[in-house]
Amino acid sequence: MIGLTALGGCAIGPDYERPDDNELYISEPYWDGTKALSMEVDGNAASVARENWRSVYRDPLLIDLIEEALEGNLNLERARKRIRQASASARLARSLLWPSLEGGFDAERSRDVGSDDPVDTFNLFGLLSWELDIWGIQRRSAEAAGADLKAAQYTLAAARISLIGIIARTYFDLAALNDQLAVTRSTIEIRREGLRILNRRKENGIISGLEIRQAEVSLAEALRREPQLVFAKQQTENQLSFLIGRAPGSLDVEPRLREIEYQPDIPTGLPSELLLRRPDILASEQALVAANARIGVTKGNFFPRIRLTGELGLESAELGQLLDKGNDYFELAGNLTQPIFEAGANRARYDQALAASEEALINYRESILMAMHEVSNTLSAYHQSRIQEIATLQLLEASNEYLRLAIARYRNGIIGYIDVLDAQRLQFDAELSLSESRRDQLIALSGIYQSLGGGWDSENPSPDAPESRVP
Repeated sequence: MIGLTALGGCAIGPDYERPDDNELYISEPYWDGTKALSMEVDGNAASVARENWRSVYRDPLLIDLIEEALEGNLNLERARKRIRQASASARLARSLLWPSLEGGFDAERSRDVGSDDPVDTFNLFGLLSWELDIWGIQRRSAEAAGADLKAAQYTLAAARISLIGIIARTYFDLAALNDQLAVTRSTIEIRREGLRILNRRKENGIISGLEIRQAEVSLAEALRREPQLVFAKQQTENQLSFLIGRAPGSLDVEPRLREIEYQPDIPTGLPSELLLRRPDILASEQALVAANARIGVTKGNFFPRIRLTGELGLESAELGQLLDKGNDYFELAGNLTQPIFEAGANRARYDQALAASEEALINYRESILMAMHEVSNTLSAYHQSRIQEIATLQLLEASNEYLRLAIARYRNGIIGYIDVLDAQRLQFDAELSLSESRRDQLIALSGIYQSLGGGWDSENPSPDAPESRVP
């Protein structure tokens, strides 16, 4: 028994060890072209990812939409159900470490040959069964199931982060469409008024019909753009409604870009912190832990197994005397089974577990590599969107001045109306471009926050449900 206890203190198969940084490409920061956006303080990285999402997305309406989505989004609800399944599987795996005890009762009536009197036998018994985990097979199974549970919990956290980012980007798209629609409708009114004035001038014989046709074409171009923007806005509103769990047409929000606050400077932190911050990477690592533990499970199939069984009961010929005068009995047995021939099945299972573990390592490394690229891309997008916004502001300023001068020269008879229309078109396009560049900057900011794993605390995660608490 001492020997069995000693054997029970170890578990067959490799113990998990996290791959080192050099193998995972995270030993040095390398945000090429965007290092100015990274900030270190006394060797500890200051990062926007440590901030709560409510402090990053400061718009009150956006905050309300995100909070509603965290409650009503169907994908999050699906992830919560997966956690419940994984939690049950983990409890089941842990239960196999303990003996099982069953109770039973049976009654039997028999008649001996040559006898007319039947014999009754009543039996009340308990059955004990326990497979000794001398190789740690059940412990490895419990380890794998526990890792699966953690992976499901981290997956829920990753889904929350992704949902917050998608809602924010959809909200910014909607705000940009509202701005563009307002600019378009204002332009339509201006061009209609211009066409009305030109018609009056034509009636007075001041201008020809050519300028009228030019103004009509310009107005038609603006009118053609309006339904496109209305349709895009409706699609975006429906997408937002779906994300928060509402029916189409039930959302009534009118965000505007100029009213949305955002941070112009983003401290990002060190790349290596992604390992501790991004829940999708932590989920991928837990999948690796589970696959590593299952190597031990399959390896244990090569070794003998010992099972103890016992039965304790009371037996009596009279049911009423079973508890008072019944004969008690006790049986204890042990059996050992050793695989001899199974046509290579155990070897195949072991090789399968090894290959699955190697694949899980590749997936883990890939998740980290993808995270690095996502951060680099979003930082670059944010940096370039800021440059683009500055250039677009300069373009809009120049377009406004060009339009002012064109109108003045046209009134003085120096240029034709086609030049005024060209100036109006450039100014209109510049206003739409400014809306797009501001939207792109907000979307890039959201992308940085999401790619850095912002919006959750890896040490003290905020659970959606009691079973989502990460140990």
